[in-house]
Amino acid sequence: MTTLKVAGLDKPIVNSSIVWIEGDGNYARLHFIDSHSYLASQTLKGFEAKLPAFVRVHKSVLINPKHIVRFEQTKAKQAWIVMSTGQHIEIAHRRINQVRHTLGMASFSAQSFPVES
Repeated sequence: MTTLKVAGLDKPIVNSSIVWIEGDGNYARLHFIDSHSYLASQTLKGFEAKLPAFVRVHKSVLINPKHIVRFEQTKAKQAWIVMSTGQHIEIAHRRINQVRHTLGMASFSAQSFPVES
């Protein structure tokens, strides 16, 4: 069980409890499996360095691949990921191929793919 120490929190966070992280300037909002969130005074880039298993899908979003339920792509430059909490997260069109490769997916074809964990 890997943990992450976040300034302002008394206890370290279990990495698997983080579903996704949303960056906002010098802050980042961590979204957890219990639907709670926490605003941390750390940049998304800082979290990306501490959480190498997480995938950058947008300039302001890191996701935990263990919480991906489905990858959806209907057009070559339009895709999103559905997380275990039901959140739909759009993937930046420049990152779609990189995300597909990281998740071990084949090239684009217009359909929805369940993701195996």
